[in-house]
Amino acid sequence: MSSLDRLPTAWHRVARQSLWLIILIGLSAPTAQAQLGSPVCCAKNPFPTTTNANVAVPELSRMLPSGGVKSETRYEGGLRWRTTRTLSLFGVTARGLSSRTWDTDTRKWSDWDHLGNPSGAPIERISNSGDSPGLDFGLPLVRGWGAHDPDWIVYQGLGTESGSSTPDFETARMEIDAPRASLDYAGLTPNLTTATGRSIPSSWDYFNPQAGLDSVAQTGVNQYRRHMFGTGMPRSFVTSTRFQDSPTLPLIELRQQTKNGTPTWHDHGTPGDRFGVSVGPGSATSVIHDYLNREDPLDAEEQHYVFVATDPQVEGDTGINAGEIAYLQGDGQTFAWHSLGAPDAFVNGAPVAESYYTDVPIVGGKGRLLVFAVARGARGGWHLSTHYHDGNGWSAGWVDQGSPPGLYGDKFRMTSSAVWYVGSSRDPGNLRVSAFGYAENDGPENGRLVEFHWNGATWQWMPLREAPGGHGLRTDHAVVVDEGSRDRLTVFVRTYDGRILEYVREYSGTSVSSETWNDLSNEPLFRPIGTFSGLMSGR
Repeated sequence: MSSLDRLPTAWHRVARQSLWLIILIGLSAPTAQAQLGSPVCCAKNPFPTTTNANVAVPELSRMLPSGGVKSETRYEGGLRWRTTRTLSLFGVTARGLSSRTWDTDTRKWSDWDHLGNPSGAPIERISNSGDSPGLDFGLPLVRGWGAHDPDWIVYQGLGTESGSSTPDFETARMEIDAPRASLDYAGLTPNLTTATGRSIPSSWDYFNPQAGLDSVAQTGVNQYRRHMFGTGMPRSFVTSTRFQDSPTLPLIELRQQTKNGTPTWHDHGTPGDRFGVSVGPGSATSVIHDYLNREDPLDAEEQHYVFVATDPQVEGDTGINAGEIAYLQGDGQTFAWHSLGAPDAFVNGAPVAESYYTDVPIVGGKGRLLVFAVARGARGGWHLSTHYHDGNGWSAGWVDQGSPPGLYGDKFRMTSSAVWYVGSSRDPGNLRVSAFGYAENDGPENGRLVEFHWNGATWQWMPLREAPGGHGLRTDHAVVVDEGSRDRLTVFVRTYDGRILEYVREYSGTSVSSETWNDLSNEPLFRPIGTFSGLMSGR
């Protein structure tokens, strides 16, 4: 036993913390300039105070961050209640799955908490690595249980090292209490065949989680069903020589009935005679169309929708799909396929869907749906089309909304959306909708953020936005923190050099009060003595 180990517990901890402080200072000095998040005047501060080495890693540029908002109402005594909304951000970093939070009390981001890599899968993903264990995935999530239980359930498709030419596959289901920086991990392997083809083994059992939703179960009190939809292939499978033979690619669901229930796998097949589907992070939603309608029971029940593009095909780095958009609809247990027609000849990426209400359903508010799809016609040029459900039924067909000004018909894709009301009223004029995506043909140096926006009266293309420094970007998630008279719209992006950023537009009433980019990649090089145990444990 060393002399350090013989010290009493309190002195033991202080000694170790002091030793870590000396080591950190000694190691950081030679690489200070490379790791600084912002300029530091060496005369006043000879040592760096922040680093981005754990977060901003170029090899992770395809691992896109995700985020979600939860509300918590606290009793403060004397008939006083206060509601706090917490925005949680999740990202894969050089130290595994990591998170940080922003809340309406502090209006500041917490430091990063590194939750580790319990799956043991390779962290540094390689671009277009469909044949490699280092696969390309985002982090789709559904709401957790809260109240000192996990706030979010985060999913990730994983390829781990194996002794054969084909990696071993599993789905990481991680229950995370983000503010408390705790994680429970469960690795799951599909118990059904997820893809077949000429060059794919018939026993292929991989799951690529993409789009999640939760719903209130029809039995029990405060019981939820949680659904995660995806396909049986890596998202970038079209770039891999192994997967270019048009494999049968069904829509797969991982479902959890109750908090303590066993997750189950469900194969929803494909619509009609289609051989496969593409589903994305913004493809799933749920809605009650008409709660007061007693003639059609389906309108009074919560309906689940998953929108897909059919028949993936090889083209360029990410592939395209046949022109049809189809959707899976059901009550959370029983589902059926329907067709929404073709916006044009080819679809890029997967559809994005958003639901909203004209008022509270119990007093007659209608639940509506918006669907966005990027398509290319026979004459070339990519454009956005929309389809609409007004609570009573679908509109006549797809509406061509044109292309983002400045892209001149070049390739782009939409991946996420957000709906909110500016001000406290549900007046139709206060409704705001934004669908977000990114330009694909701009390349690593100039890829930009794309936004199609409803301003309460008309649809409009917002200006293309470039990340600070001009680095290209991708995005999967957009969220809104709705505080009544104040709203915070956030889009999480990752740049091609690996940095994690947020684009933020804040509203005061109906007016935009600020519009900023915030680089969230930096973190303290070391924490105050009182929190060194977190640093030493990997947080």
